[in-house]
Amino acid sequence: MFRVQPKDVLNLKLSEVIGNKFIAKKGASEREREISTATEEVTADYFEGTRCIGLLFSASWSAPCHTMLKLLRNFYSDINLDERLFEIILVTSDTKKEKWLEHYNTMPWTTLPFGDSRI
Repeated sequence: MFRVQPKDVLNLKLSEVIGNKFIAKKGASEREREISTATEEVTADYFEGTRCIGLLFSASWSAPCHTMLKLLRNFYSDINLDERLFEIILVTSDTKKEKWLEHYNTMPWTTLPFGDSRI
């Protein structure tokens, strides 16, 4: 009988679970990143010390996403004022790079690169 050994997910590194290439907003504070359009490529090391990481599945064409984003942005900025406790990774459903970028520019958190195979 073949038996699969379960992975110890608590001791896996983020890069082993979701990869090692992300895009992050540039800015000295969460509020600056919220309005910034400047980005940089980062690795999973960027999330070092973060207590929780959430995946946000969203698209520019989704009205419910737009409704929720203001509340989520405020929560994200408020909880991370003193230290980064919570990080979000945008996983887009947009099919056009321009729409994805326009949508992402309203957010202060990280994203998977447009067209990335992990999406």
